[in-house]
Amino acid sequence: MKEVIDKIFFNNGFENISITNPFSDEISFWGNYSKTATNFYLIVYMNEITEDFIVKRVSEYFNAIKTIERGYDERIDKNLSMLICLKNTHNESSFKYKKIFEIEEDPYFFKKYLLSYSENFEKIKKEILNGENINITINNIINDVEKFSQYKLGEDTDDVKLYEMCTRLMTKIPFISLNHKQSDLDDLSKSIRLRLEKDNLTESRDKILRYFELEDEVFIDRIVESIDLENVDYE
Repeated sequence: MKEVIDKIFFNNGFENISITNPFSDEISFWGNYSKTATNFYLIVYMNEITEDFIVKRVSEYFNAIKTIERGYDERIDKNLSMLICLKNTHNESSFKYKKIFEIEEDPYFFKKYLLSYSENFEKIKKEILNGENINITINNIINDVEKFSQYKLGEDTDDVKLYEMCTRLMTKIPFISLNHKQSDLDDLSKSIRLRLEKDNLTESRDKILRYFELEDEVFIDRIVESIDLENVDYE
């Protein structure tokens, strides 16, 4: 996961900043010093959320950022986020979503985002890393109609896992924007007209439209009167 996260931040104008790690979990710190989009992210890679994470670890991570030797900026305090990349070694459905809510809703020190992923991530990682710009790659995957169709049908395929992970990345890393591709749509009115002509229903359509403004009972009477019962195919 770290390879994917590093590429995302690098492609979005962030600079990797050296930081002292107060704990054994792997971390990285990224800063975007742009005047128009100042953002700072602490990335924490974990296999398990410990009970003392919010009450102890979060504050110590914050203190470590306050003491960085190079790159400290007074804007950090008000533009600081934490992305927790949690490798879930169990079935993802068994993960305690209450814990996710508890972490992401905690208001202190950081805006918090928890990104969970399974061991199967290694199978799809190369697809996300494909191409020079990972933003474009993620957008292309999310806009893939075939992958979206498989996802809607609840299919258990690598394409679905890839689609789910890209939507999760975009949700948990807010600066990745979705560039929705509008597919060319068929002219619906033309399609309806052609189908009516094919089934010889154009005249019936015209009759219905002619009576459409009438009261309900009168409308029904007029339609019934217009039906040619002798030509109705009951099969």
